[in-house]
Amino acid sequence: MKISDFRLSIVIPVYLKTMGDKDALIKTIEKILNITSDVIVISQGLKPYFTNKNIKNYHSKSSLGKWNAVSYAKRFKLNNFIFIHDGDNPFKEESYKKISKFQRNTFIKRNEIILYAKDEVSRESRKYVELFINKYNNEAQGESLDVQSGGVILEREIFQELNFSSFGDYGGELAIYNYLIKHNILIDSINMEVEIDIFRQKSNYTIESILKSVIHTPLSLTRVLEILKMCMHDYDEYIESNDQFEIEILYFLKKYNLIF
Repeated sequence: MKISDFRLSIVIPVYLKTMGDKDALIKTIEKILNITSDVIVISQGLKPYFTNKNIKNYHSKSSLGKWNAVSYAKRFKLNNFIFIHDGDNPFKEESYKKISKFQRNTFIKRNEIILYAKDEVSRESRKYVELFINKYNNEAQGESLDVQSGGVILEREIFQELNFSSFGDYGGELAIYNYLIKHNILIDSINMEVEIDIFRQKSNYTIESILKSVIHTPLSLTRVLEILKMCMHDYDEYIESNDQFEIEILYFLKKYNLIF
């Protein structure tokens, strides 16, 4: 079921390095066009070509960064709500049917979190680190709010107000969440199933850069253990082993001098 063309715009910031990146973008757009025809692609790197006239495109040969790229969408006419959406084919097609149910500012909640990092020590490393910094960032965010899913729907006025260019390369979703909480704006969540794709098993992120983008001064061991305990309660559906979760978080914090 398509959403009213006056209700939702989809903004896709994407950096295209390979033909595989282009293919993933096309798959993403094909799924999105089932729910809305207003799609804005802010592309970087390789230039994409679209035959569908409903797809608007701003292209930069050089990297803008994800959140700076999002800011370029403000140059286009936008509908009442804007869905900021990754371009690497993140969700299964049937999950998009759930988007029609949104009512207000909404974070997408993944059924499972599959993430990668160059310096991971296990397949769970980056997921564990992101869960930890989510809770460090805001202890009161509640059970299992998946802040960094790569999908968030915002009212147009809020989208226009946010200074995306100031967000940096990582943590934009956290900045959006903090803005909504600070201004007492209600937040919903919608569950979507992630797409399992071998192509997506790559990342330019490192655990070090992720941690240091959010944690700027070392934490005490007592403080870290408090955060770990809250994570184990609020994110139990994403944490397979509490012991492994604690071991990996302590390992990375010690390795990158973020604990005393």
